[in-house]
Amino acid sequence: MTLLDKFTDPEMIRQLSFGEKISASIYVTLLGMGITFVALGVVWGFVFLLSKIGGSRKRKEKAVIPSPGPVVPESKVEMEKGDLIAVITAALEAGRAGPGGTFRVKKITRTVDATPLWGQVGRIEQLDTTVR
Repeated sequence: MTLLDKFTDPEMIRQLSFGEKISASIYVTLLGMGITFVALGVVWGFVFLLSKIGGSRKRKEKAVIPSPGPVVPESKVEMEKGDLIAVITAALEAGRAGPGGTFRVKKITRTVDATPLWGQVGRIEQLDTTVR
């Protein structure tokens, strides 16, 4: 009768020494981990094969359509860009602790924010609660 056979019978377990109980426990643990590892390898293989078989289709990406802004004359836009650059540069200088004159803001480009309206409102509410 092997150690594993003794480990299956409750009466035989009581008769085993502490070392035999530990070695049988380690054996059962390694056996279970090995079976789990092999099963995960088989599942990974199936997933890999299925992705190769059905992976020829390309996913369609949704196009982000920017929302139209208000119509502003071109000269006013240039003035607002210059003012915006000046304000951001001043804020960066005011927030720094070191001496000034080490950087310069040359260009600021607006990016499209694809965040839904409810997400934007949530951010504004969080900022309102932290400022107060």
